[in-house]
Amino acid sequence: MRHGERIWVSGTTATHGEDTVVAPGHAAAQATYILDKITASLGALGAGLEDVVMTRIYLADAADCEAVSRVHGQYFFNTRPANVLVEVSRLIGDYRVEIEAEAITSRPVP
Repeated sequence: MRHGERIWVSGTTATHGEDTVVAPGHAAAQATYILDKITASLGALGAGLEDVVMTRIYLADAADCEAVSRVHGQYFFNTRPANVLVEVSRLIGDYRVEIEAEAITSRPVP
């Protein structure tokens, strides 16, 4: 959702199509898929990863923290947005990761 210069990409999961979970049980692969989806969503609203100021990452298991953080760092290697990473008691289905992002850009919507 975009309002003026602010963009919010709500909780994004590794879902392909209506209900197919991508890479069940593999947090790093799910994070990669999710960040690709977020990149596309931002692009559709006139922004890019360089405009992201905050991400929130929800993990089903804190043991996946290092692997998911590594993926996050590959996407945000030039920009270091503020980041929250928490373990939640349960994500629905076979999801290991859910990510949301906030961005600010003055570029117009394409």
